[in-house]
Amino acid sequence: MTTIAGMRSELADVFKTELPSGWDIQSHMSPKTISKPTLMIGSSKVRRGSTHALRVKEVTVMVVTPKSSPGLADDHLDELLDVVLDVLDRTAGTIWSEAERVLYAASEGSDGTNPAYTITLTMED
Repeated sequence: MTTIAGMRSELADVFKTELPSGWDIQSHMSPKTISKPTLMIGSSKVRRGSTHALRVKEVTVMVVTPKSSPGLADDHLDELLDVVLDVLDRTAGTIWSEAERVLYAASEGSDGTNPAYTITLTMED
């Protein structure tokens, strides 16, 4: 059984291989200033699987654009989301259920300024 940290790390490795160059890919959620397309991976929930030996892990992938001006940022973020979803659709063992639009805050407690999507994934092992 893969640990949750190991699963996030493996997923980050997939994105590092599959996404175009120029992305900042993190295997954890870490508040930071966004200067290029950024992808962060965090665990959100673990529940019992169909048998006692299985665990279903929900993972959140956040996709953030460095652009913050309306219109330009929206178009850029939508393009980034399509690229990330294409990678997830090709990755065995990952099932994404939804992508929700949010604003990313570069530090705890600050107002979000960068448009982002959070994608919910489910993995079982």
